[in-house]
Amino acid sequence: MFRITACLLVALCFSVTSHAQSRVIGGNDVAEGTYPWMATIGSRSNGATDIFPYQFCGGMLVSPDYVLTAAHCLVGENASFLEVVVGVTDLSNVPTTARRRNVAEIIIHPDYEDISGTLYYDVALLRLESPITDISPIPVATSPTIAAGTLVKAIGWGDTTDDESTEFFPDVLQQVELRTVSLSRIQNEYDDSLTLQHLGAFANEKDTCQGDSGGPLFTESPLALVGITSFGIGCADQDAGVYADVGFFSEYISSIVGDLAAPSMLGDVNLDGNVNFLDIAPFIVVLTNGGSQYEADANQDGAVNFLDVFAFINLLS
Repeated sequence: MFRITACLLVALCFSVTSHAQSRVIGGNDVAEGTYPWMATIGSRSNGATDIFPYQFCGGMLVSPDYVLTAAHCLVGENASFLEVVVGVTDLSNVPTTARRRNVAEIIIHPDYEDISGTLYYDVALLRLESPITDISPIPVATSPTIAAGTLVKAIGWGDTTDDESTEFFPDVLQQVELRTVSLSRIQNEYDDSLTLQHLGAFANEKDTCQGDSGGPLFTESPLALVGITSFGIGCADQDAGVYADVGFFSEYISSIVGDLAAPSMLGDVNLDGNVNFLDIAPFIVVLTNGGSQYEADANQDGAVNFLDVFAFINLLS
């Protein structure tokens, strides 16, 4: 049975009222502030601290004015009814550092198509009513050349069970490690019409599931968005999940958004493509302000603090 990983029936999503913490299938809780560029997409919450009942898809801040997500999340939606929240980890407790924005425009890829649950050009953008200038966008892959076997991570608030008769949606963001697979594998598992616009990822007893749609598939070293959660067969079965390949769509995305943040590396705090003494002053600024910039988090524990100093020095040497 094919699955599309959004909560397409909003009433079904809203019927899940438990806020107990659980897991993306085979994953674990994300620490607060680890992925500040992660976005929720939902109906307007009127400033509620608990947005669990409103959220139905994930997305990623890719520029101050735009959130990237899956097209199938937004079919039939009206921009005036939507809200984006960026910088939240626990849907039941939105921090004051999170940024809420109404949506000015929904832009669905003009070639988007759903053929019996197999999705093509499953890419969409939300233009925000006002920019988010104090949260760094996630860097975006620029070519669809990621090798099979590459370690990637997916995150989301989707169903944490692999039983089609039950569903459980957590309020705390979940993360799971997967590995990319070859195009030929997902063609064999789904349809030979799949192309380089599709990216497969798999791990035994690990997966994204319903409700994770629109969320990211990304590499961590360097940090780069490589996929958008799209569709699959079951959850945590023996078939790979399918993601829209962000590198394939990077020209389309940049034609709307403008310049995209390029994949970055640890230690390159000033984002000039090198790790050297010019990064020392920006590192001290982030360290002093208690930020969570990926490039400054030298020991990769989700926060920038004194524990990163020696790791940063090693990156410079």
